[in-house]
Amino acid sequence: MARLSEDTALQERIAALRPVQIQGSFFRIVSAKYQDEILSPAGSFQYGGRYNPKGEFGVLYLSESVEICIAEVLRAASDPNFFKQPRICGTIHVMLEKVLDLTDEQILKELGIRKEVLLQDTGDRERDYRLTRRISRIARAAGFEALKVPSVTSRGNNLVIFVEHLFGRAKATVMGKPQLISLDKE
Repeated sequence: MARLSEDTALQERIAALRPVQIQGSFFRIVSAKYQDEILSPAGSFQYGGRYNPKGEFGVLYLSESVEICIAEVLRAASDPNFFKQPRICGTIHVMLEKVLDLTDEQILKELGIRKEVLLQDTGDRERDYRLTRRISRIARAAGFEALKVPSVTSRGNNLVIFVEHLFGRAKATVMGKPQLISLDKE
């Protein structure tokens, strides 16, 4: 029962927030074999992530710089063969009108959430991602197009896009041809 009232309270706080608009270039790294599917959320649907539970819904994870994107990929890679596969980095231009900005300290205060909780990384994904996934579910159900979130790498911010909410003026478009990128694990 407590969980239901917590969710209801969080739903009400999120619904009361004013969304922000975001327009600009963000970046995504994928295996070269998925170059034609760089805007697909299929990988996140299959494996899950900080802001989406495996098999429930997929999201498009983007970073605000190539450096953050590389740091995020290196942080997540656990298979040694991962570094042997060619990777590409694409520039994605976004036009979003309804974004929940979790990098804004005032918004976090209104939600009653500390930034540190969003960045929790103990190695227990189920526990660490419990709140971020709840926020994502609620924001998605409320019709937000995306979340702007702090990167766990502490190098900047990421964008978590609910691809199924991209219609009308909301867009994510690949700009130019994605470039082959080296992921030297330093």
